Amino acid sequence: PDALTALSALEGVTAERHANRANELIVTIQGSPQNGAVNSVLQQLIQADVPIENFSKDSMRLSDAFLSMIEETQA
Repeated sequence: PDALTALSALEGVTAERHANRANELIVTIQGSPQNGAVNSVLQQLIQADVPIENFSKDSMRLSDAFLSMIEETQA
């Protein structure tokens, strides 16, 4: 299976192809990353034989999270 299919099995995880780089994914994990979700994402990709060339973890800043929450309540 491809990476998107492999990650679709994980609850609280969304994945999409990068708009400008076809071989890259943007993976979003709902909730706290301390719950092992990051490891689960990597494990799922490895088990599906998806090659991983690079991995970086970006955290949302508190101000970005607040703005996102405000936008959701206004929608």
